[in-house]
Amino acid sequence: RKKKKVKGPPQTKNSLMVLNEMQPGLKYELVEQTQGSNGNSPSFTYELEFKGVMYRGSGSSKKIAKRNTATAALQRQIQFEQPHVIASCFVPMIPTAMDFTSDDLDFYQQPYMVPIPQVYKHFFKLVLAQEMQMQSLPPPPIPPFAQLGMQMPPPPGFAAPQMNPPPPISAPENPVQLVNELAGPSLKYNCVTKVGDQKSHYFVMEVEMNGKKYEGQGKNKKTAKVGAALKILLDVYGMNMTSPDQQAVQSNAASMDLGHPGKLPDLVFNLVQEKFNSLVQDLKKGPQDYSKHKVLAGIVMTHTDVSEGTVISVATGTKCVGGEYISNQGAALFDCHAEIVAKRGLRKYLYDQLLVRSQLSESDTIFEEIEGGGYKLKSDVFFHLYINTSPCGDARIFSPHESKESGDNHPNRKSRGQLRTKIENGEGTIPVEDDKLVMESNRDNVQQTWDGVIAGERLLTMSCSDKIAKWNVVGVQGALLSVFLEPVYLSSIILGSLYHVEHFNRGVFERANEAMASISDQFQIQAPYRVHRPLLSSVTNPAKRMAKRAPTFCLHWTLRDDQPIIVNANTGKQGEGASSNLCKKEMLKQYLLLCSVKEISKRANVAVYAEETYADLKSTATQYQEVKNKLMKGFSNIRCGKWVGKPSEVDLFTA
Repeated sequence: RKKKKVKGPPQTKNSLMVLNEMQPGLKYELVEQTQGSNGNSPSFTYELEFKGVMYRGSGSSKKIAKRNTATAALQRQIQFEQPHVIASCFVPMIPTAMDFTSDDLDFYQQPYMVPIPQVYKHFFKLVLAQEMQMQSLPPPPIPPFAQLGMQMPPPPGFAAPQMNPPPPISAPENPVQLVNELAGPSLKYNCVTKVGDQKSHYFVMEVEMNGKKYEGQGKNKKTAKVGAALKILLDVYGMNMTSPDQQAVQSNAASMDLGHPGKLPDLVFNLVQEKFNSLVQDLKKGPQDYSKHKVLAGIVMTHTDVSEGTVISVATGTKCVGGEYISNQGAALFDCHAEIVAKRGLRKYLYDQLLVRSQLSESDTIFEEIEGGGYKLKSDVFFHLYINTSPCGDARIFSPHESKESGDNHPNRKSRGQLRTKIENGEGTIPVEDDKLVMESNRDNVQQTWDGVIAGERLLTMSCSDKIAKWNVVGVQGALLSVFLEPVYLSSIILGSLYHVEHFNRGVFERANEAMASISDQFQIQAPYRVHRPLLSSVTNPAKRMAKRAPTFCLHWTLRDDQPIIVNANTGKQGEGASSNLCKKEMLKQYLLLCSVKEISKRANVAVYAEETYADLKSTATQYQEVKNKLMKGFSNIRCGKWVGKPSEVDLFTA
């Protein structure tokens, strides 16, 4: 019968095991065996040749004598003051080709000390520097080897072999294990809450250290503990455990006081996730579970203090309207991808804030009036976009498990940097095929035709990466609001998974920056417009990829909405055929209402007539349209492709 494995902590390796790992096949030779005076106290002496040096060890049994011989060899190699520590704390981490006789202080930090892993270095250097300033300690004496065994002198003419520098010792990959090594195993992780049902839930684990609490979230308790441990390593020890391709990219605008890099991203994630969970709590009881989603996005507003924020909008969705449901009345949401709908929610919020501005005190409004007319966002107001995965399009065209070294070295490959369009009624994107499209009148982009789409041609919608790149030049406020507002830019974009700094930065910023630079000899972008790069970052503990089907509905909520609105992503309308309050027609009504309020000033003296079409009114925002058209031309100049617009008939409607 097989013996049952006894559960318990792993056994520590003894000196025999460690020495055998360093040099397998060592031979121990019994050179002496004696008996005590009473014949009951035997003594054994073994001899061992290790790296050209002879070592001896004695003991009351052959096993103990062999172990003492191995200990003597290890002790000589390591030059450690307390040999008994070898087998208990350091020896198990010894690589097979380490030079223990090296005098490289950068590796050993100081004589007779155990090599310190690279990840600990900056922490221990501070401690060592302080100690060296306080007192100068002489090097400890060579340990008394006679206590453990007798060492044979080296043979005449023997020269110690030259050793290669030892490879760096990697730190434990598990952040929880690393925290336990630094702070001790006394830290206790408590499950604070479990949010959601069995199909869609996550855990929140909390740990307290130095009087401060750290929380981590994850699909299971283990992942949540890792999230909390990562925050401790970052906040307490200054250790950023993220890989180079996961590093944050700072904004090129005025910087905010974000504390450590993980503070703002985790705050935005928590606020959006908590708001979504509260919205769908009652919607799970019906026949359709509207908590299901593949992509979740939200907009959060913060002020100078980033320890708290307000959720402005939340949305889910991954599909676009089908060509047969295209609307020429502005009543359908053409693009039901979560980040696009969340941005439309922010635009609705900006309309609401302008309408109620006269009723608010100066400290409560988010706008300040500018000289000459119009408004701009206050300098202490910031908007942050959270997406639980990378936006579709160029920012997602990479393999998550292939490093730069293992991939190709062709950054100008055609598949990179290309403008891409979403697939009708499906997921994913394809590069723009503009050879079958026509140029739009007085524009630097191509467009589809209405009758072609109705006859069965695919309705094309630009990818989310392309749209975000456009927002970073013209702003998120859109053409109509730019009559009243200076451009509003996102302060940060936070991803919950599939974050890769090189591809994400290229997809949402670098392409637009290069596009505008390519036309700098013909056009110079003027303030208040600019090529803006928001803070690009991932949450502290990114979620793992999960394969699941995307639902066919889009859920969205905006501040001041009584309840979330459910939109059929295939039709762009609610189930009973009603329009969403984020559709073009509703935005046009808000714009005309703004124009009717005399107390609200415009940036430009624009005459507005209610009978004008949506397209005509957008064209009155001349500076916005000029910057947008130049960006489209720049994309074409750097061979990213042509921007594809909807048929012109979709904007030929009135309120």
